[in-house]
Amino acid sequence: MKGENQKTILLVEDEVILAMSMKKGLEKYGYSVITAHTGEKAIEVVKSTPEIDLILMDIDLGKGIDGTEAAAVILKEHDLPVVFCSSHTELHIVEKTEKITSYGYVVKSSSNTVLDASIKMAFKLFEEKQAVITQRKYLEGMGSLAKIGAWEYHIKNSKLYWTKEVYNLFELTDATEIDLDKALKYYTEESSEILIRAINLAIEQGKSFIRDSEIIAASGRRKWIRTQGEVIQKGSSKSRHIFGTIQDISEIRLLDRVTQESELTLNQVEQITHIGHFSVNTIDGTFFHSDEIKRIFGYEPSEYALSVEEAINAYHPDDRDEVIRLFTRAAETGEGYKFDLRVIQPGGNIRNVRSYGYTEQNEAGKVTRVYGVFQDITESKRAEEVLRESESRLKFSQQVAHVGHWTWDTVTNQVTWSDEMKRIFGLDPAAFDGDLNKVIARAIHPDDREKVNQSNAAVLTVQKPVP
Repeated sequence: MKGENQKTILLVEDEVILAMSMKKGLEKYGYSVITAHTGEKAIEVVKSTPEIDLILMDIDLGKGIDGTEAAAVILKEHDLPVVFCSSHTELHIVEKTEKITSYGYVVKSSSNTVLDASIKMAFKLFEEKQAVITQRKYLEGMGSLAKIGAWEYHIKNSKLYWTKEVYNLFELTDATEIDLDKALKYYTEESSEILIRAINLAIEQGKSFIRDSEIIAASGRRKWIRTQGEVIQKGSSKSRHIFGTIQDISEIRLLDRVTQESELTLNQVEQITHIGHFSVNTIDGTFFHSDEIKRIFGYEPSEYALSVEEAINAYHPDDRDEVIRLFTRAAETGEGYKFDLRVIQPGGNIRNVRSYGYTEQNEAGKVTRVYGVFQDITESKRAEEVLRESESRLKFSQQVAHVGHWTWDTVTNQVTWSDEMKRIFGLDPAAFDGDLNKVIARAIHPDDREKVNQSNAAVLTVQKPVP
């Protein structure tokens, strides 16, 4: 019975007695050995025996195909290490086997110790090859997911090599013949010139580069790719190879463009509405603020960025402690805030501002960010003051002239009277509920009520009151 770690060898040898002797010798070294005496039989055994780990192949196999032919057929469908074992030592025979596989060549007169060492070396080479293949597949898979391929340019012979993913980016099959000139034809004129300059600098000065380029793929679709090139140098000699990566960044470019447009639109909206936004990282103290906040604080957007301390010190001295208290509370407890306070600009101009603050917390409940909006409400504050002053003047004028004013909501049948109207009619302002029917019943003389009702009806029908 084959052990768990025991290797199985297919020994292909046409001389039966020699095969039996080699089989016994190999079994002494712990191998499980299956024999085949012809190349054709070896092919059949490999097809029906999946547990074979290595093939020890004679070259001369009598009638039928020889060992090299049998090995070539097997290796088309099975990835196995093949060690050739022959009495031939001629160079052309050895070279013939190396064109098929290169896991080893053992002369039959060698001792079992040498044969075992050769087999172990073949297994080691095969395992290393499999590890490389696995790593390559992994890298190719990752490259495919990330849309990244590799390329290499040999300066001496002007040869260009692409991995499969680069062909995919250009929407070409990997059977397409490619060189630098052919590749550059897929680039737009501007991008082609930029990339050529970068490659020439790499060749002449050994400089590495990263360039973003626009290409037109084989399908006619436009894409953006990022090409990175590293230089291989031998001692003090000129660069011989350039290698690197090519990545599809079309989605990144699109996202950048959308983000830039969104930021531009947001900046315009903020400038029109005088509303800015800010964010403070409570872990590292990073302070971000939009351009409009700079304008509100009296700076041009192109000027230096404000620090948290500078922003706080810009508040009116009488308001500064309140800002610190609200911000500290938000950072420590996660409670948001709203305030209307004053900011003093560098020239001494005072602006009224309104701010709403919010917090962001991590899974442990610790506040990691305080963010919010900031609005210049100076003009609305002035408008409120003007309106209050106007209302105060109107109220005083009506009181002096004993003239009141009123409004009637014909949908709800509610009326609104000024204070002077209530005084003229002797109504208690606290008891006034605005119901038109009640107002007429309490404030209008019984002989005049019908006339008031007719006048109100005329307003509704002909949009003109009866005098």
